[in-house]
Amino acid sequence: MRKILRLDMLSVVRLFAIFYAVIGVYAASKSAIMGKDSVLCPFGFEYPLSYATINLTVSLPHPATWVTPFMVLIAVVFYAITGVISGVTVVILYNISSKYWPGVLAEVKTDERPAEPGPGIGLI
Repeated sequence: MRKILRLDMLSVVRLFAIFYAVIGVYAASKSAIMGKDSVLCPFGFEYPLSYATINLTVSLPHPATWVTPFMVLIAVVFYAITGVISGVTVVILYNISSKYWPGVLAEVKTDERPAEPGPGIGLI
């Protein structure tokens, strides 16, 4: 096991955006299928046990029309943006705190690619 000293911003933010977008697909689709009046669109920071969001509500048309998938897409985009904001916050907090206390251990796989030979002149 090795200690993780620093998280890569882009990879963690991408992961958070994808996870939150999947949650958005589920939540918005469920609202549309169950015939609810609106879809919740969070904007801000959401993480288990802590959040700071502005919740926007998008009204769904009844009965469902061609606009309904567009409204679901809007909710998914807001969830993904919330994932980006949450991911950036988590990475910044982890990278700052890891300077003083690297608390996450991980098993690391070494890169198994062979070293490529440098350019050379072959004399035969």
